[in-house]
Amino acid sequence: MDASLVESHSDKQGAAPTYKKHIFGLHPLIVSVANTGEMLTVLLRDGNSGSNTVADHLTVLADAVAQIPARYRRQIIFRADGAGATKDLLAWIKTEAAEHGYTWHYSVGFDVTAPVREAICQVPADVWVPALTPTGKVRKGAYTTEITGLLELADGWPAGMRITARTEPLHPKHRKQASEQEKRRGQRFQAVATDIPGQQYPKLDAFHRNHAGVETVIKDAKNLGLRRLPSYYFTFNQAWTIIVAIAADLLAWLRLLAVNDHDTLRRATPNTLRTTLLGIPARLVHTARRRLIRLPDNHPHTAEYTQAWQKIRALNPSG
Repeated sequence: MDASLVESHSDKQGAAPTYKKHIFGLHPLIVSVANTGEMLTVLLRDGNSGSNTVADHLTVLADAVAQIPARYRRQIIFRADGAGATKDLLAWIKTEAAEHGYTWHYSVGFDVTAPVREAICQVPADVWVPALTPTGKVRKGAYTTEITGLLELADGWPAGMRITARTEPLHPKHRKQASEQEKRRGQRFQAVATDIPGQQYPKLDAFHRNHAGVETVIKDAKNLGLRRLPSYYFTFNQAWTIIVAIAADLLAWLRLLAVNDHDTLRRATPNTLRTTLLGIPARLVHTARRRLIRLPDNHPHTAEYTQAWQKIRALNPSG
């Protein structure tokens, strides 16, 4: 789950100054499936809507779960950035799981408050372990560990919640917002709240950071029309976002089912696919009671198009 800003260059219902003061627009909330890249739901919101509005989070997550086939709802891990670290959201996850007999876990960013910073500074040097990149390689200068036992959490957080911490070299762009402890140590502090079992902190940390994949889904959605809301009326624009979500799912299915064995196309952006698969000149001809698509032999992407088409036909032989 993640939110994104859609800038409005004309007057639209709900458009307002956002938390980025130089942007005037709307603030949709999006949920995607990390395994497939599909967009489960998108909720269009006023531009001044908060990133950590619990009511909106519960709405989109309930809608997202409803989109998942029932047999796949039993095991879900919910990931979000720091905006998702609210007591009500985590309580909803555990309550829903208990009521339905599901195994649901969460991994959400946690606010680095003064107590969290103090706990990080108390961790002995030999307790930290090297952090990993999303590909499983050691990331130079980054370390992670668990700090749950060093914190006194307020009441209301769900039982079994753990806090992991991560330190990494303090980049100049983060120095202005850094605390005195971070500046003194030359490190940036980050924290994650999770109830995923296991003590492999580097893997838990890397798994959480793969949440950034939702940003790719949002970027593709904007290329598919999310950044071009067509109407003044809010309800029309909400309907438009649903059309964009359908287009995003078609894109995900194309990548998964038709070009999954092509190193470039399976990760291609909508613009790349338009210029490769969809940009090939072709003719639809009728002969012997059959319809044929004729492609130019000398086009550089004819082979990729043909292979993708054959895979699609194989999935639906009668279509």
